[in-house]
Amino acid sequence: YRGANVLIVGMTGTGKTTFSLHFAVANAIQGRRVAYLAFEEPMDQLIRATKNYGMPIEEALRSNLKIFTWVPESKTPVYTFLKIKKIIEEFKPEALVVDSLTALRQHMDEKELVKMIRYLNLLTKANRITAYFTLNEETNFEVVPFTGASTMVDVIIGLRYQLNKEGIERKMAIVKARGSDHSRKIHRYEITNKGVEIYE
Repeated sequence: YRGANVLIVGMTGTGKTTFSLHFAVANAIQGRRVAYLAFEEPMDQLIRATKNYGMPIEEALRSNLKIFTWVPESKTPVYTFLKIKKIIEEFKPEALVVDSLTALRQHMDEKELVKMIRYLNLLTKANRITAYFTLNEETNFEVVPFTGASTMVDVIIGLRYQLNKEGIERKMAIVKARGSDHSRKIHRYEITNKGVEIYE
């Protein structure tokens, strides 16, 4: 919903960026302005991935999607926050993707990061922007690491691997959804040549 802050948590390879790209492209195609902030992957790599999944990335970029990339360690925390604030003020997005908090966390003090997330939370809610953050951490669907972020967001989606006799399965669950009686069901999902496919 408009103004919600969503955190998607999972280890490397669980598909956090793929989920993010689906969210960004789908919203752009539906007519909403989307700002995608990529701190870990270059723009050409993101565009190539979306094309491999069959997403209409070129149409999205021509209309409502803008991708911004920079390297967090080369900038101060103040620069990063002011840069995001400027993007919001000038581009006026209805949806914002920050991929990922992990990249920011590696290059700034955790107190500074929590403060930045709090300010972004206030900024996005004041402008009714749906914000979508990714975090590279393991989750067991019960305990969410990095409570500085988890206590401030409205929705937390957990992604994880699970071993079975046939190999590795990917599982997802809604860990938190503020103000709603959300499903507690754990869903199986796969990353295919069409992107993310979620099964009952």
